[in-house]
Amino acid sequence: MNILIDTSVFMSLFAKDMHFQKTEALFWDIIENHKGFFCSMNVNEMIWVLKRSEYDKKFIGDKVTFVFSLPLKFLTPDQDIFLESIRIMETYNLSFSDSVIAAHAVINKLKIATLDKDFKKISEIEAFGVE
Repeated sequence: MNILIDTSVFMSLFAKDMHFQKTEALFWDIIENHKGFFCSMNVNEMIWVLKRSEYDKKFIGDKVTFVFSLPLKFLTPDQDIFLESIRIMETYNLSFSDSVIAAHAVINKLKIATLDKDFKKISEIEAFGVE
């Protein structure tokens, strides 16, 4: 299965929040048994949230380096991604960042592992995660 990992999954792992144990199991299942993906918007959101949460630069750098060290394919946006993200944003009333992540899933025919219920609104993709 080809799975795009949403920022919410990474953040649950980094923050060790209330979903941590289930998120960790889901995450390592993707790494070990599926083809995993992440995109530039994930990295942007991770840095922004960690910085806003007042983590220091070393912690943030370590987390970004960790993500890039994983056996995941890194997706970068092109014109088609941005045009699809605008359609998704308008159709499903999502934020721009969620729309870009969703556009990667739609165009690349990926499922999304997420803790964000907004992705379940999008009929063109299958969103799943920790319930």
